Amino acid sequence: MRLTLQTHFDGEWHHVAKPELEDDKANFQGTSIVDYDLDYFVTVASAEFAAGKTVHDHRALSVGDPVELGTLIRHLPGSTTGRSAERLLPHLNDRH
Repeated sequence: MRLTLQTHFDGEWHHVAKPELEDDKANFQGTSIVDYDLDYFVTVASAEFAAGKTVHDHRALSVGDPVELGTLIRHLPGSTTGRSAERLLPHLNDRH
């Protein structure tokens, strides 16, 4: 299954990220990765990034997950440190 996370602003939907499961058979218990789409980063955040600022407003998946390069969420089964994939779902509902 392919999934694309989107955000809506300026009257249109924008492709933000594509979550990846490293082992499809493990489902939610396996390792998952979410990275911002490079084209999305270039379009909405590169100017602020170049100026040393972060984009953590309505253009981000969540105010706690600014638009940046690199892995946004990496969930490792049994991990007791770092961010977990379970935190993503509540953040998707924090839009105004």
